[in-house]
Amino acid sequence: MQATQHQDPPKAGVEFYAHPDGHGLMFDATAQELRLFNADSFVSLAIPMGASMLAEVGERMAALGKKLQGSF
Repeated sequence: MQATQHQDPPKAGVEFYAHPDGHGLMFDATAQELRLFNADSFVSLAIPMGASMLAEVGERMAALGKKLQGSF
């Protein structure tokens, strides 16, 4: 993993989610990285990830989200 300090949100990649407060989640296919951006600190975290891992993580996140929604 690599953390980076930014002046503005990173622009490279396919954005999956943009939070109204400016936080974001995107995938950079060229770099093969999942990037998470924290708009409060202007720091992003890049996690090395290929297509198979991206699909598996996405499935697990969706399952966890559905489980958590059912617990409220």
